Amino acid sequence: MLKAYPSLSNAHLSAEAIQNAASECLMAAKNNLQYFCEADRSSWHLQDLVERYDTLFLGASRLYGHIYLLANTHTEEPIRQMAYQVMPDFSAFFNTLSTNETLFERFQNISEGSDREASPEHLKSWQESIKNFKKNGLGLPPEERKELEALKNELVKLTMTFQKNINADNRTLTFSEEDLIGLPDYFLEKYKIEDKNYSLPVLDTAYRPVIEYAIKDATRHKFYMAYLNKAADTNKKLLDEIIQKRQVLAKKLGFDTYASYVLMDRMAQKSQTVFDFEERVYQKVRLKAAIDYLKLIFVKYGAALAEVLINPGHEAEGQNLEPKSPQEFEKQLYELLSKLTKALPIASFLLRALQNPNSLTSSETDTLFQFFKHFAKQKAGLKSWETAYLNRLLMENIYAVNQEELKPYFELSNVLEGVFGAAQKLFGVRFVPAIEIPTWHKEVTVYKVLEAEKLLGYLYLDLFPRPSKYSHFACFGYKTGKEGALERIVPHTALVCNFESPTDTRPSLLTHDHVETVFHEFGHALHSLLSKAALNGHFGTSVTRDFVEVPSQWFEGWAWHYDSLKCFARHYQTGEILPKDIFERMVAAKSVNSGLANLAQIIYGLYDMHLHAGFEPQYEGHSVAHFGAIQERYGINPPVEGTNMGAGFGHLMGYGAGYYGYLWARVYAEDCLALFEEKGIFEADLGRAWLNEVLSKGGSSDELSQIRCFLKREPNENAFFKSIGL
Repeated sequence: MLKAYPSLSNAHLSAEAIQNAASECLMAAKNNLQYFCEADRSSWHLQDLVERYDTLFLGASRLYGHIYLLANTHTEEPIRQMAYQVMPDFSAFFNTLSTNETLFERFQNISEGSDREASPEHLKSWQESIKNFKKNGLGLPPEERKELEALKNELVKLTMTFQKNINADNRTLTFSEEDLIGLPDYFLEKYKIEDKNYSLPVLDTAYRPVIEYAIKDATRHKFYMAYLNKAADTNKKLLDEIIQKRQVLAKKLGFDTYASYVLMDRMAQKSQTVFDFEERVYQKVRLKAAIDYLKLIFVKYGAALAEVLINPGHEAEGQNLEPKSPQEFEKQLYELLSKLTKALPIASFLLRALQNPNSLTSSETDTLFQFFKHFAKQKAGLKSWETAYLNRLLMENIYAVNQEELKPYFELSNVLEGVFGAAQKLFGVRFVPAIEIPTWHKEVTVYKVLEAEKLLGYLYLDLFPRPSKYSHFACFGYKTGKEGALERIVPHTALVCNFESPTDTRPSLLTHDHVETVFHEFGHALHSLLSKAALNGHFGTSVTRDFVEVPSQWFEGWAWHYDSLKCFARHYQTGEILPKDIFERMVAAKSVNSGLANLAQIIYGLYDMHLHAGFEPQYEGHSVAHFGAIQERYGINPPVEGTNMGAGFGHLMGYGAGYYGYLWARVYAEDCLALFEEKGIFEADLGRAWLNEVLSKGGSSDELSQIRCFLKREPNENAFFKSIGL
């Protein structure tokens, strides 16, 4: 007889409650597995088998999602630690399923011909299950399968420890008032301690303002070094161990590398496809990156640009960037370079790059890129901790886009109103406060998501930073769901973010970058909440990992259209709608620094792929240090000695051999977004088409087919390159 699964109540959380629920849940899961394996299957056809199995561990999966969320968000140390303690037990159980011979036999030996009677979604699930069994070692002898299971369980513990170490790195840096000249007063007020000193946490919420606004180079340098050394003391050795064990796992399963093991059921399928994609995009992006770098040099040195380009080994004094229009800025840069063509032959390439970047050949682009790589290593080269500062000066003084001046128009509650409104216009759904639903923290808010009067799911918003909380921005599949034949098992989805906390005198105000982040994470939530997939295994974001970022990056587009912004971007004090001329300046500046930003994405993706495509650490910390080799090969700025970026790169755990998916998905997202930009971002038929062909499908159909059906053609990269100014 099947046993029911326990659940946790956010109203009565304790370490003991988590331990008891986990123990009871795993006992029920083992009982239900045995029942399933021993049940009379004589009447089961393919659809029966898949449907029964899809619901067999749904309750266990939902409890695990709850515990995983608590490990990353709860304020009480005993609760977090107990959550971390029991999570590997769940993973160990789920790992046994993929190597269970009886299960495999059940899936292989279905009634002859029953595949013809199954729905396409059930047939796809069955085929994926067979492939997954084989991928996870069902062809291995029993003893080797036991070793494999033990290795998987060990990897689960190691990867959880890696992320826990990042979350637990609660270091702070102390600065004097003079050190923080340039930072806004409201920012300083939050971190003031005594004697005009300030204690800043080494988190994104403090890092971004400091790296962009602190006038003192030494302050930015100090924070940069601390930020790029998160968890360095604990995670350097750990990453080596994880990379080695992942490679051993792949070899045991008959794959040449861990990347090959991971990618066999992704859109890309092969490592070489990813490397080819990254290289193809790199060849074009590096040109825009070189143009971006040139403009930042001009921001720093002004009229002395000619001097530093000819003699980069002799650093000139930086100059104050006087406000001017983008046209004046470009004209001055062009005139300065025109005078250099005889003394500096590369200047002719630079002039053409400014006028018509697509006119340069690959060879000319390479020459230009290599010139700036050499320049970056000289005394006049820009340091990694000053590029964001210079880019902010460029945005403010040339494009008249000031993030601090924009923030009053982006009060967080208004931004949420904007995403709710956009979803309602596009998909006909409503978000109704559900104050009766208990949460894990007093700041968390909950909404019912309704389609007419039908409950689609629950959305939880955990928006502000706390000690030991997950320190970035993510959508957590808190409790997964499915669109059953008789009833909908509703999903619970949580957005876990770290926006600026409100104070007694000021609400939470966002930069426009963070407005994009709200739309991005909300795009993930919509993918889950609006899913109509009949199977839990295909529900919502249960798609290939190199597709999962498509809906989220697609929805970012609504942060860049005035028809959307004018619905919610209003000054929190005066109620004034964001003026159209400010918006037009934002759009004009949209591709500023896009080359360097996308170059960074390529570097992160290649670092991840290289680590998982056969890399063998040769000394302790080699896996972390290898980031420097990738930076040296593909970046403009050289690696910064003393940094350990890889130690704090949590995406290496959940996205191992998959970080490329952000850029991969961006290409598809921009292609689909371009259709909305052409026909209207709130065009009802397009909204329905996106819902029907993509959001509602989850993983129930081939992801590339979803894009083809929406576009009614083959996707391409043109819209992506246009979006970054090429």
